[in-house]
Amino acid sequence: MNYHEYISRFAGIQSGENHQISTDSGFLNLKWMSFKSQAFLNENCPISSDVMSVLQPNAPDTQISENFSFKYPVIIPSQCSDERRVVVMLHGLNERSWNKYWSWAAFLAESLKCPILMFPISFHMNRAPGFWSDARTISGLMK
Repeated sequence: MNYHEYISRFAGIQSGENHQISTDSGFLNLKWMSFKSQAFLNENCPISSDVMSVLQPNAPDTQISENFSFKYPVIIPSQCSDERRVVVMLHGLNERSWNKYWSWAAFLAESLKCPILMFPISFHMNRAPGFWSDARTISGLMK
């Protein structure tokens, strides 16, 4: 498949929705996995960043729940040659969605015949606080 075919097959995929995408060589399974870090869990229960942003806009990262509990996508080819092997794909910090990466990850999964784990390394990818998408709220905080 070419770039545009990959793009069209992944169009409209929402964060957290599992899918099976047909390809020339079979299909790809898109699964969303849960990540929960135990590093920050203690008696101080973290609260969501939407609430934290209003209460304490400069709260430390250890108090923002999206930092240690979120979902990430894994693309698994139907013809997986070695289940012990995985490629970890990290994203660019300025991206807000996986849209630019679906075609790349799908191509790698099919070519290498191994799962592609797409791991978000900042708040931007599918775990940004909801208020970040609200221009009014953001502009109010910037004043």
